[in-house]
Amino acid sequence: MREVSFSEAKARLSSVVDAAKEGEATVITRHGRKEAVVLSYEEWAQASGPRSLWEMLLNAPIDGRELETSRSKMRDVDL
Repeated sequence: MREVSFSEAKARLSSVVDAAKEGEATVITRHGRKEAVVLSYEEWAQASGPRSLWEMLLNAPIDGRELETSRSKMRDVDL
């Protein structure tokens, strides 16, 4: 991950965005302190994770397997 100053990032924003699209994130510093990171939208979406249970279920890995269910009888429970 490369680091650039805020003024350099501002002057070369196009190349910073192009690098992010190619998978190279860039840390932007201001006065020597890390302030922000520019990364691709795909990386951001993956890092931010699903926003709802429905979205999480839609994005769950399936791997071609089916869920197994138990065929045994339910047990009696005294409440």
